[in-house]
Amino acid sequence: CWLPSAGGNWRFSATALRTRAEDREGSIWVGTEEGCFRYDVGRFEMATRADGLASDVVRALLVTADGRVWAGTAAGLCRREHGRWRIFTKADGLAASDVQCLWEDRDGTLWIGTTGGLSRYAAGRFSAYTRENGLPDNQVRAIGRAPDGPLWVATHGGLGRLDSGGFTSYRVQDGLPYSTLGSLAVAADGAVWVGSEAGLSRYAA
Repeated sequence: CWLPSAGGNWRFSATALRTRAEDREGSIWVGTEEGCFRYDVGRFEMATRADGLASDVVRALLVTADGRVWAGTAAGLCRREHGRWRIFTKADGLAASDVQCLWEDRDGTLWIGTTGGLSRYAAGRFSAYTRENGLPDNQVRAIGRAPDGPLWVATHGGLGRLDSGGFTSYRVQDGLPYSTLGSLAVAADGAVWVGSEAGLSRYAA
């Protein structure tokens, strides 16, 4: 597939599409395995490692309440600032530089799922949670939360629930058909839906 851009035509594979987000101006951001692009009123703008991204592999995109665009890549977390990308890596406090998913809480706290654990970004600082802190597994694939509920984390080793008392883990022995989870959604009633190779599961307290 070819997309026109200011710098010429950009070719990418249709199977490379990984994630999307819409910003305040209505522009659509799409993350691929070959960079990310922004679509606005018939015009495409592409961004790759050569344009300041940490990696061409963009696995997660999020527009936070303050209007900032965040991109989770295979080599770092990127934040769009004044037309440029600022990069955060493990050296800055991330659990790992390979970012898999992003979630923003209502208070503006940013949660980052990585291949090395779960990270929290608030007040300009990172903190990390790993198996040593009770996370089911360090491979975090999805994050979600219902209003006023606990944070839920889908990992390669089960489902994790984080509340004021710490982590609680749910695995096959707790009723999951498969512990390697790939997706998660939390319904308004607090029910948690998780997807795996074994199908879809629902957890309701």
